Amino acid sequence: MDNVKKTELGAIELNPSLRYVICSPNEVFIRHGARSQFMTTLQDSSGSDGLGVLFTALREPKSLLELTELMPLVTRGEIAEIVADLLADGILMPSGTPRYQSHSSVVWKNDNPAPTICVLGSGTLATRITSELAAVGIVETTTKSPQSHDELRDALASATLAIVAVDALSPTLLLDVDAAARETGTRWLPSVLDGSHAFIGPWIRPFDGPCYQEVLLQLEATTVRHAEYLATRDHPESSAGGAPSPHLAVAAGWTAIAVMSLIGGVPSLADRVMVLDLERLGVDTTDIMQLPRCPVCQTTPPMHTYQ
Repeated sequence: MDNVKKTELGAIELNPSLRYVICSPNEVFIRHGARSQFMTTLQDSSGSDGLGVLFTALREPKSLLELTELMPLVTRGEIAEIVADLLADGILMPSGTPRYQSHSSVVWKNDNPAPTICVLGSGTLATRITSELAAVGIVETTTKSPQSHDELRDALASATLAIVAVDALSPTLLLDVDAAARETGTRWLPSVLDGSHAFIGPWIRPFDGPCYQEVLLQLEATTVRHAEYLATRDHPESSAGGAPSPHLAVAAGWTAIAVMSLIGGVPSLADRVMVLDLERLGVDTTDIMQLPRCPVCQTTPPMHTYQ
């Protein structure tokens, strides 16, 4: 359906992700942010004062008919053409457009609808991530807590994307998810809290990039007291309480942003892990290399050359 037909079906409005400055009745300056690449100036050389009227009117949703009544010096066809161009550029949006789409149309030039997403986890982080996704209009989301490998496989098979939310690092759990994802072919994102650190990513694409075993090996190489960690990593743990609410909010927010970025066509955490150091308020990323002959996810068996 083209943009002109969209305008005839319902109201349109200004994109809430943009800022508008009406410099004169015939000139409007538009930007996303002071450091954003999205900046443009619209000018009407006809001198009809239509731009100022249009952008003033669209501070509230309006239909094409209402705009025609407010702009008597411009024909309905001309208004429809202007609106269609502004819709195509993401400057205007059909009223009620989910927030992630209005944002993506500006930042990533892509307003694809969200796929079906499954958030796997029974803890507070899973709940916070689901809430963050819903807040930006990504509502095709389910939260599940599978208790067996079969349930895990079925949950992954029911979604296009999966997010695995873990309130405390559990390598065994994440490796189980990785194995099930290889059976279903589902792309998934780990979002893990480990004390005062959060690890988000990478997007794991079964048989097309590093598997979680490779991620784990490379992240474990940087652990403190490495020998003790390896000796105890698979032992059951107990905790007197969960992560502080601000830690959960930060991890959930960054996870939702990673999902929005992927939907927008820019998989920013492909082969990269975002590391949030919530003790020292630091943010870093770690590139994950794919082993050329990983025994877990590569179909080519290891090759040994003897001389």
